[in-house]
Amino acid sequence: MTFKDRLLSTNWEEILTKSKDPQKTINLLDNKITDLFNESCPLKLRKPDRNNSPIEKWMTPGILISRQTKINLRKEFNALRTEYTRDRHKSYNKVYTKVVRKAKQLYLMDSLNRASGDSKKTWNIANSITNRNKAKQKLPECVNGKTGSKEIAEEFNKFFTEIGQKLASKFQFSKHMERIPTYDKFELKPVEEEVVQKLIRSLKPKASSGADGLSNKILKELNERYPPH
Repeated sequence: MTFKDRLLSTNWEEILTKSKDPQKTINLLDNKITDLFNESCPLKLRKPDRNNSPIEKWMTPGILISRQTKINLRKEFNALRTEYTRDRHKSYNKVYTKVVRKAKQLYLMDSLNRASGDSKKTWNIANSITNRNKAKQKLPECVNGKTGSKEIAEEFNKFFTEIGQKLASKFQFSKHMERIPTYDKFELKPVEEEVVQKLIRSLKPKASSGADGLSNKILKELNERYPPH
């Protein structure tokens, strides 16, 4: 049934007399018309046509037309199998490949120019070129199924206190390493402040942090702002 037929077959008198409030009546009419329209014209999900829709961002309308022409020439060659149709498809495919390669280069150069000064965007573009996706970080199995924050914290604490011993048990020591002398105790000697400052100044100002959560950059800035007295 079409939308027009549904409108004609609907009992509008019943809706108009259902309420004495004009606003409610308008809402009832609007809802009814919307329902009839959705029944007559339901939304349908359609997959994009790969031949007419850009699959990649660098694809221009001209490239889509050339792509369709290449496909048609391939179909023509498969149907006729003549030397003429083969040469036509082969020569056109060479030109199409060069155009696609040039379009990719122009798109990437334009993207890098627009991302100039933004290291995050630049790295995202570089990763997309090399097909490197960011690895998903997985939590240790020990916290799976845990919901309480205290319970999760305890499991993490247990995990990190035992991980060293577990890794050491799996490590295979070579005969050469067995000959390395070990000591049961060691002694920390006092160090002068000038030596520590000199070592900090010699560090490279890297922003990556170590196991203590402090980076060389922060250490150098703290050393300059708050020197020991």
